[in-house]
Amino acid sequence: MASSSRRASHDNYYSVTIFNADKHRRNSIDDTVSDSRRLSTDTNSPSYHAQARVIAHGPPVAFFGSCVIDDVFYIHGGVRTRADHAPSNRMFKFQNNTWTEITTPDSPSLSYHRCLAMNNGQYIVTIGGWDGSKRKADVYIFDVANAVWHYAHAPGFPSDGGLNNHAVIPFKSHNEGILVIGRDGSLRMQRKHGDAYCLRGDPAKRAFRWEQYPIGVASRSGHTLIGHGSSMYIMGGRADHLIQRYTGLPVENQSICNHLYSDLKEMIKSNVLIPMKKLPSTRKDHTSIPCGSDLAIVYGGETFDGRLREPSNELFVVSLDTHEHWYNLGRIEFGRQGHSMVNANDQLIVHGGLGRAGVCDETFAIDLIR
Repeated sequence: MASSSRRASHDNYYSVTIFNADKHRRNSIDDTVSDSRRLSTDTNSPSYHAQARVIAHGPPVAFFGSCVIDDVFYIHGGVRTRADHAPSNRMFKFQNNTWTEITTPDSPSLSYHRCLAMNNGQYIVTIGGWDGSKRKADVYIFDVANAVWHYAHAPGFPSDGGLNNHAVIPFKSHNEGILVIGRDGSLRMQRKHGDAYCLRGDPAKRAFRWEQYPIGVASRSGHTLIGHGSSMYIMGGRADHLIQRYTGLPVENQSICNHLYSDLKEMIKSNVLIPMKKLPSTRKDHTSIPCGSDLAIVYGGETFDGRLREPSNELFVVSLDTHEHWYNLGRIEFGRQGHSMVNANDQLIVHGGLGRAGVCDETFAIDLIR
């Protein structure tokens, strides 16, 4: 897999395009350049083109793992209060606008982890996360049919690091494994290129292995990943990069919103939606989801511009082509951070996260205003 020599020459295999939301470059997501920060929305786009519609109330939870299998929305772990450092082990599924708890005694306690469905939905695999005392690179497997958790043997991750608030996406060829983009923490943060890994394995055999992946990715937290053709987009997670595109990385999106696509394309074609003159503020702990063949929807999060004192309720569309354009759909009723946004039953559904008053329990659908 990735050796140090391949890492040094990764530019021969991949190319990356970086779009900065600020004029100043910064070396860390914790650095601040207050005089270069800009408004989080384009003031030339005041119209509202979307609305939130509450369809259920479920568990109040934030910074949890989630995935969709056959239009069933699964969530696991997370925190239950704003200041909670002890992760939950609870698991729920959302079906027919009803939440059902499916927690079992062997369920791991995690927050800030990521979940993926594997083997055609037979298994849910959790990757990394916070166990209440440290970042971990552990892999757990939930057998969906038998409702049983298993701990997977997964060697190869550096002993001085762990994962939380990272992002994951499978490669198109499942034999190539899962791409994991930091945050890996601890001493690994001091390396220039230490935040990209490939996780290979078989959940049926409960065996995985970590390997470094030969691309250079700066440390980031609370970002999202979207695949488009042979490109991968990293959105947010740093104060200086809103969107970053890697070519030559054929990854696969697990949840795609298709039902809004034709309407959004028509709104763009008819100039109901006009490209933003300025990029939105960089943000973290947001959600993004591909829409159709060449669009993505980005919602919520905590912005780095210092102007929003509570989770964002902003909704954007970005075109994933040679020249990325951002479109402002306006604001919806709910601001969220550390939530989940998925496509299930032909609906764009959001659950949980931090809101103005704390951890939220609403499950709502996002609709376009036509």
